[in-house]
Amino acid sequence: MARYFFHVRDSAQIIDRDGIDCAGSGEARVMAVKAAAEALRDLKEEFWSDPEWRMWVTDENGEIVCSLRFSGDPFPAADQKPSSPALRDHKPHPLIWVMGRG
Repeated sequence: MARYFFHVRDSAQIIDRDGIDCAGSGEARVMAVKAAAEALRDLKEEFWSDPEWRMWVTDENGEIVCSLRFSGDPFPAADQKPSSPALRDHKPHPLIWVMGRG
């Protein structure tokens, strides 16, 4: 088992000093996805105060194993007319639309 460290940057930078033991870099990557999902879910609307979020995982030697980045682009409410033609003509990806309807 090796120790991996899960660092986060959003409105502040949080350096993981404790880390967790994983069987290898593959397991560390899986843990990164799970940890990122939980962290983003817990942020709720706070995400939009700094809509760029990043997690990077390092091994015991400080080598980066993986990096996950999430960013958001807030669009106006459906009842407001966007000022930009690019926003007015924006069509969400079908998967996003289906997920939003659930």
